[in-house]
Amino acid sequence: MSEISILDLQNLRHLIGGYNTTHCKMTENSIRDVVKLKLTMSLIEVCPVPF
Repeated sequence: MSEISILDLQNLRHLIGGYNTTHCKMTENSIRDVVKLKLTMSLIEVCPVPF
């Protein structure tokens, strides 16, 4: 079995860090979208727009 090089370890660290960053941003965006939707729905219930 061959040894893992420093470059391989750095690439692996970069991939894991990139995944973690992407996951956090996607989670934040999902939470923000849910909050916006709930706020919009509550405003529609309070002040319905006449057609």
